[in-house]
Amino acid sequence: MAARISQEVVDFAVQVLGDAIDTDFLRVALWNLGVEHLADLGKVDVSDLVAQGVKVVHARKVLDAFARQGQAQESISGQVAQTQPLREKRVVTVSLDADTIQQDLGTVIQAKLSECPFAQEFVFVLASESGSSFKWETRVIVPPFVHLNLQASNSKHEHVQDDAVQDQTRCPTTITMTAPALMYPNNQPGESYYNYYVYHRLIASPHSHVTVAGLTIDASQLVLHGKAIYEPGIFTVRGPFSSIVLRDCRVHLYDAVCINGHSHGETNVCLGHVRFVGVGPDGTKAFPVTACLGQSWRGQHCKVAITGGKLEGNVEYAPASESKPCQLTYLTTIP
Repeated sequence: MAARISQEVVDFAVQVLGDAIDTDFLRVALWNLGVEHLADLGKVDVSDLVAQGVKVVHARKVLDAFARQGQAQESISGQVAQTQPLREKRVVTVSLDADTIQQDLGTVIQAKLSECPFAQEFVFVLASESGSSFKWETRVIVPPFVHLNLQASNSKHEHVQDDAVQDQTRCPTTITMTAPALMYPNNQPGESYYNYYVYHRLIASPHSHVTVAGLTIDASQLVLHGKAIYEPGIFTVRGPFSSIVLRDCRVHLYDAVCINGHSHGETNVCLGHVRFVGVGPDGTKAFPVTACLGQSWRGQHCKVAITGGKLEGNVEYAPASESKPCQLTYLTTIP
């Protein structure tokens, strides 16, 4: 008889009633009612236990406690079921074809970031057929603690060579950055930062990380020569502790900055086998990386690591600077 009755049933009743009921007597009562497992208590009524000699008050306590436990378990199960889809989407992968996208790339990326707020990593895979081209107009803000990966499909690591012909297969997919925009378009003459321009298309929030791989970034339309510049980076990494990796890419710059370290704290930039091509005329100058605050907290320290890489045209690495409030440090030898 004792073997047929699960110990969890007896333990549960004793936990509720304490020493108010004899254990052996309880076993006999449950045996007579066919209760072998805790779930079987759901088939038992107060009158059933009373008919077996259990006091009314004891019967009600046991069954009420069982009912409360069941409700709590259902509530927990329901919450888990609701959050399970979100837990399963910690990594969100999106494949994009330039021929099928009606909106600009920035709009598509930002919409997906907003749609999956619990995801930890987003992988956007862009079609890599020769001649594939996307436009990017809308600014994207990568949330804190999120990894955004933007890459060409079938992209593979390849050392950058002197012959630029290799870029046709190394980074065949092109992202064209559209014209710069006003930082505060509604500001009137005399107001702070009136008529100041920005040309960032992505901002990496503190503690976020961005990887861009196997792409050609065409920023030749971002011409700010002679205009008041609020903040210069196409990709902006904001302190503290945001980072970006740009690898196996080709970047066209007119007078822009590809990546800018911004706000207070440390930011990290990694350039791996990137060809920077300056397309502006004589007298213009573009930079792969700078550290510039704009209107933000002081104390920026941008650390840059470079592996491989080529410079062509009117582009050069900004000089290292240890002067405050902006510091730019190269962790490797500049190629």
